[in-house]
Parts: sequence; C-alpha cells; structure tokens
Amino acid sequence: GGIIGAALPKLNQQDLHPMWHAGFLAAMDEHGLSLKPGVAELIGARLHPMAIVTSSSRNEAARKLAIAGIADAFTLVITLDDVTAPKPAPDPYLLAAERLGVAPARCLVFE
Repeated sequence: GGIIGAALPKLNQQDLHPMWHAGFLAAMDEHGLSLKPGVAELIGARLHPMAIVTSSSRNEAARKLAIAGIADAFTLVITLDDVTAPKPAPDPYLLAAERLGVAPARCLVFE
C-alpha cells in the first residue's frame, strides 16, 4: 500500500524494504544525520528533562543518536521495543511521561 504501492503496483515491497533499509543505514554511516532547525538550541538549553520517543528499535535508536551526536542530551529513550502499540499510538508518549515522572498534560512534544 501507500505511496510506493500506488506508484509501482507490481513492486514487491517486502523485497524492497531490506534493500532500502540497508541503503539508508549505509548513507547514515557515511553522511551522518542532520538535525531539524532549532533542535540543537533546544537540546543545548537543557531546561527540563527530555525524552526521545521513536519507532526505531533500541539498537537503531542508539546508533542514530550517536551518529547525530545527541545521545547524551536525553534523560530517556523510548523505542519500539518498549511498547506494544508504537507511534502514532499514544502509548510510547504516555510511557515517556510516566518514566519522567511528569503528567502527560505537562509535556511538550515536538514531532
């Protein structure tokens, strides 16, 4: 399904995914990961405890955070491995709030 399926209906997406993923990882290792505008300033301020909520696995999240140079900026990392219902479900966000000891209504999320 999705955009790729609509554009290339005969493409076997299950065969494509491992190749795409390997290419993404190789490019990330070679070129690094750039941060969205404002992230460095937000992280640098360290005004409040911060968590990352990601749909990546724990190992992949650690790798990406290390490559981006921001692994030490977060109090907590919630990954696909921590929940049964990943993003966009609220479960990982609620888990992050709980583990930070903060009411969800007092959290600010940047997507």
